[in-house]
Amino acid sequence: MAPQSGHQPTQIHPSEDAIGRQDFYQPVTYISGHRHPDTDSIVAAMAYEALKRKMGDHAKAVRIGEINPETAFILSRFGLKPPPALTDIRTQVRDLTIDHPVPINPAAPLGEAWSHLLNEQTRSVPVADAAGHFRGLITSGDIAAFDMNQIQEASTSATLDNLIRTISGAFICGTRLDYLSAPIFVTGNDCSLHMNGIVLGENIDVSVLARADEAKVLCLVACNVEDPEAFAKRIPDATKSRVRTTLITSPFGLYRTLRLVTLATSVSTVMQKADVVHFRLDDYLDDVRNAMLSTRFRSYPVVDEFGHVAGMISRFHLIRPSRKKVILVDHNEMAQSFPGLEQANIVEIIDHHRIGDVTTDGPIYVRNEPVGSTSTIIASMYVERGLTIDPPIAGILLAAILSDTIFFKSPTCTRRDKEMAEWLSELSGVGVSDLATEMFTPNDALLHMSARELLNMDFKVFRMAGAKVAIAQISAMNIEPFLAREADLLAQMDSDRKLEDYDMVMMALTDIEKGGSQILVSGRLGDAIERAYGEAARGQTSFYLPGVMSRKKQIVPQLSMVVGVS
Repeated sequence: MAPQSGHQPTQIHPSEDAIGRQDFYQPVTYISGHRHPDTDSIVAAMAYEALKRKMGDHAKAVRIGEINPETAFILSRFGLKPPPALTDIRTQVRDLTIDHPVPINPAAPLGEAWSHLLNEQTRSVPVADAAGHFRGLITSGDIAAFDMNQIQEASTSATLDNLIRTISGAFICGTRLDYLSAPIFVTGNDCSLHMNGIVLGENIDVSVLARADEAKVLCLVACNVEDPEAFAKRIPDATKSRVRTTLITSPFGLYRTLRLVTLATSVSTVMQKADVVHFRLDDYLDDVRNAMLSTRFRSYPVVDEFGHVAGMISRFHLIRPSRKKVILVDHNEMAQSFPGLEQANIVEIIDHHRIGDVTTDGPIYVRNEPVGSTSTIIASMYVERGLTIDPPIAGILLAAILSDTIFFKSPTCTRRDKEMAEWLSELSGVGVSDLATEMFTPNDALLHMSARELLNMDFKVFRMAGAKVAIAQISAMNIEPFLAREADLLAQMDSDRKLEDYDMVMMALTDIEKGGSQILVSGRLGDAIERAYGEAARGQTSFYLPGVMSRKKQIVPQLSMVVGVS
């Protein structure tokens, strides 16, 4: 039987499994457990993501560290993949509301780029190829400087198509050249001095075209031609087939055409290509600010992880950046969460531990209950909202409850944990005892792990009266294989304590069958160990505590009460 709820069941279809590339452009709320995540931490995040999606919310489960072998086994057992890693929650470029000017193609003429800048109401636009890949940057200053330089040089380099596009002209006859690079001349009827040049003129007729062809003019531009078809009819077919000079028209007067011809050059010729300062969507704002301080550009291109143009940013965008939204599950302490958590916007906390040191700017939804597993709380939220739990999610929720309550033997276990486990067993079709046996029997992969890997399987850091204490835990039906490696584990604990500047590192090897824990200790913090755990711990780096199964309820509280107390 499912736990009772006052809500009527509601059928809501879940969205697609993978969020994928929409993360870059659509705000997403990240759901995360603690560092060195245990099974409950990973499962709570995944199950809450599934719940959020059924409710129509855009949320994504992530993990801060690597999953341990127990979690890997459980996810594989129910055909699920672990959530993606997210190691830093600091504000990134992807979190900004950036500008999205339409990129210009590098083959486009400068005249088109100038119109593009005016339409976008900006001074710079990114340049991208047909596939959207970032190729450079073009600014109004670049175009203006080039145009002024061309006035002095009186020449142009452009494709014929770009030249015709820029002057809104038409091809009439002659050689259809691919590319023109030549000086520009304005002439009346005499073309004899303009060999290999581009000649602009008015009142162009057959005789002028013949002289231009005789003088080997590359291109003759007939200005003030509003009707290219009528103009073409005035040129005999015999002449059209004989002349090699390219003849094109322009509907504009001589001066305007002359000014436009210089803007037929392609964007690729003028754009900034090398050393263009640009940013990626995953760049952190701390780094972006430093880069902007060392440069003086007004705006900067942004690209995604595939090299596609994603937009533009400026210093203005950094004034009030949007922060990532985060939901914390199975923890509420800064030391156990993301690096850069102070830059994030915590919107929810769902936990079953003591209240830690996390602070928020405003009121948020907090659910902290004295049960044995955060997954018990998550499962309850499905019931309260009348939502169904898919069998794979029910299976991993059951496994997480068994893991965190150490098969119901931990003093943190409550009647509600057991009732929820029985219900989840029905939904998943997996027996409680069968799954516990599978989970807590050490497998070959676990037994062959290094001391560092074993220590990091379920590793948490606590602040106690200013002291930095790390406590790891492994639970198994039989801990003898781990006791055989006690010397290696203690050596690794000593190394980690010195490397990470911990005041103390502890490890609990919890024997589920015997109902107790072997405690390994590196660092003494005075006589705190003796005062916390009694005479059996005096001067020992390894001692047994019968009946001690829970780090949260039996190990941490006893140590916290004596650390810093003289």
